[in-house]
Amino acid sequence: MAPAASAQAQTPTPNVVISPRYQQVVVTQGYDGYGPASSVVCAGTPIRWVVRSTARLSCLAALRAPTVGVCATLQEGDNVFELPAQQPATIEPLRDGDVLRRDQGRPAPGPGHGPGRTGPGGGTGVVRGTPGPAARARGPDDAGMKVLVTGGAGYIGSVVAQQLLDGGYDVVVLDDLSTGHRDAVPEGAAFEEVSLLDLDATERVLAGGFDGVLHFAAKSLVGESMERPELYYRNNVCGTLNLLDAMRSQGCRRLVFSSTAATYGEPAQVPIREDAVTSPTNAYGATKLAIDAMISFECLAHGLGAASLRYFNVAGALGPRGERHAVETHLIPIVLQVALGQRDAVAVFGTDYPTPDGTAVRDYIHVQDLGRAHLLALEASRAGKHVIYNLGNGAGFSVREVVDVAREVTGHPIPARDTGRRAGDPSVLVAASDRIQQELGWQAEKTLQDMVADAWAFARSRQPAG
Repeated sequence: MAPAASAQAQTPTPNVVISPRYQQVVVTQGYDGYGPASSVVCAGTPIRWVVRSTARLSCLAALRAPTVGVCATLQEGDNVFELPAQQPATIEPLRDGDVLRRDQGRPAPGPGHGPGRTGPGGGTGVVRGTPGPAARARGPDDAGMKVLVTGGAGYIGSVVAQQLLDGGYDVVVLDDLSTGHRDAVPEGAAFEEVSLLDLDATERVLAGGFDGVLHFAAKSLVGESMERPELYYRNNVCGTLNLLDAMRSQGCRRLVFSSTAATYGEPAQVPIREDAVTSPTNAYGATKLAIDAMISFECLAHGLGAASLRYFNVAGALGPRGERHAVETHLIPIVLQVALGQRDAVAVFGTDYPTPDGTAVRDYIHVQDLGRAHLLALEASRAGKHVIYNLGNGAGFSVREVVDVAREVTGHPIPARDTGRRAGDPSVLVAASDRIQQELGWQAEKTLQDMVADAWAFARSRQPAG
């Protein structure tokens, strides 16, 4: 193959995005005179190419041996595609504005199956047209992407697993069923009853090949975390370390971690921004903060692309998937238990807070909105980068507001019993969501009425007939 004609380097188009799959790599600039192309090799992985310019290139050739170069992280604006190590060096000519992506499967052998022509087994492809969000390089919105959902038999995990299936994803749920429910795993998702504390079993699951992981598996009761902190550190922190080890060994390089706003403790200012001081007041929040730090170093050292989502209270349901905990501690399900006759009254802890109605104000988001945020974060993940996003509705709702809406939705009087404040309860806890709105376009869409109505429909569906 003749060398490509030289091309004058140009500034990469800002909307041309790299594939989130690509990680920290070894780069050799201008290999064999091929203009602004950079050959990329990762030990034990297929050959990778980076086009650092939107200039015209006539062709690229496959590099067949590891090359010592400069360690670098791919940048936003790079065009990227991937070739298997034995792929013939017959490459379709590139044109200005091409965005190259990797599809699932291997390119079909034989003439005419370069990266621009995909055979029956899939392969690399050229996306032509105006670069932009719709032309993402192998984004999760591509049908057939394979995602592992840890904790997918739990409340939030099962809802997100269903949303993934509805979007055409290939979904595998991993859960040890210690708190999850087998019947919550959506039909259509494969299921692995595995604990993350079992590293060998976790690696076996990851060996199935995944494009990304959504990590929900965790112990999450604040009170229990203070009584048994060792359980929370072992399960949450050690389990996540095993997950990261398995992802690294099996080449899965994208992660979205379901963190918590409990990492902030009692904030000095509200709404709480991502740059607020983190000072958790319980072991549960402390384990999540430790995991966030661990993920940051994993991204720095090994090129993982990750996001941590921090939020307070989640409510609502998605059809047959909603909250059902052995020990219920969340306000909306407790209020609905009163409406179902399972409790006599709801306790209101504190009526003298400096809020409009004297009761504490808390942030709530609908579980479906939360799921959308996880999917957006997975799509936007970038190699070597760990981003943290706070999620909230922007204002919060008081305890009395929640009870009043539940009365309206259920038609039940729902008696409330005013009691004293609980020690350590702040008057207002609300998260600022400006960053994720600006960077990913996410904002809460569902109202408090939607949350209560969906939770009520789910709660009633779980009652015995008659």
